[in-house]
Amino acid sequence: MFHEEYTALCNAGVAKNNLLKKNPLGYFISSMVAGMFISFGSMVAFVLGQSMDGNGAAAAVKLIQSVAFASALSLVVMAGAELFTGNNLVMAAASLRKKVSWADTVRLWCVCWIGNLIASLLCVVAFQLTGLPTAGDGAIADYFIKISSAKVSLGVGQILVRAILCNILVCLAVWCGTKMKTESGKLIMIFWCILIFMTCGFEHSIADMSIIGIGVANGGITVGQYLYTVLLATVGNIIGGAVFVAVPYHVISKEK
Repeated sequence: MFHEEYTALCNAGVAKNNLLKKNPLGYFISSMVAGMFISFGSMVAFVLGQSMDGNGAAAAVKLIQSVAFASALSLVVMAGAELFTGNNLVMAAASLRKKVSWADTVRLWCVCWIGNLIASLLCVVAFQLTGLPTAGDGAIADYFIKISSAKVSLGVGQILVRAILCNILVCLAVWCGTKMKTESGKLIMIFWCILIFMTCGFEHSIADMSIIGIGVANGGITVGQYLYTVLLATVGNIIGGAVFVAVPYHVISKEK
């Protein structure tokens, strides 16, 4: 069961590893593109959230933000880019089937994470340069600080578990994208998976890079708090994608 789909996932891991080895600059740029896409999704989600904040419609705010953020992963999957969280599934699957060494998988994760980070920080700088966060009474900046403060105040266990649950859903979106035969089917499954994790408030390390980054840029969050949250979310995301999605489907799809 699922043998064909899991093999396709492993083949994708092999292709990613080959791209990194043969064209490292191209791979790094692709990872930066993914970081940019996730930053766009984060910005639109929370700018929308700020516009609705205080109107007594908390459920509506979460729903709108979830729908808006789904644009980020949609861009990654449909336009094509290297996202760290999705690669937690793809590369782990390839390594579990011995198509790619674990050393190569960890190396690719590191390069991808750094590319995602650099692009996220560049997007934070660009967002600040637009003047939007501080326009008027600075309501957008205050809203990002409010959201970021809630994230960085979480305990170690809370961040880890939220990040694990987040990447289970993100990687399920990637897995469903492998199984779906049409682009519309892929987009629908991306939407549902993102809707769950955003509405519940789980932690996506790459999204946090830009969300909390805007909090840092506006003086509400320290660099230490930024690193604490992003790094813990990164560990949780790896566990969620590799342990709770790649391993189960490896066992399910394995032939005798």
